Amino acid sequence: PRPKVHLTRKEIFRRDHYTCQYCGNKANILTIDHVLPKHLGGKFLWENLVTACSVCNHKKGGRTLAEANMSLLKPPQQPHNNAEYIFSRNNATEEEWIPFLKGW
Repeated sequence: PRPKVHLTRKEIFRRDHYTCQYCGNKANILTIDHVLPKHLGGKFLWENLVTACSVCNHKKGGRTLAEANMSLLKPPQQPHNNAEYIFSRNNATEEEWIPFLKGW
């Protein structure tokens, strides 16, 4: 079986390119935000978790996107479990490996 990308804080930050999904800033202090808050039934799923800066996370609070009048830069989704994504954290600068990883 192919390896899966595990749902962790680190992988959420990596999927979102360490960028707040509300304002687009690359802040030093990032948090994880539930798009649908937990107290409203939001689950710990790839599709419900995004990277947010502390300002946007505080602004949104425990409200939905519509209630907070905010929107996402892109909809959250589970990253593909292809070799290029899985192994890119280990060899981001090794360009000669990309043709081998794309075919896997």
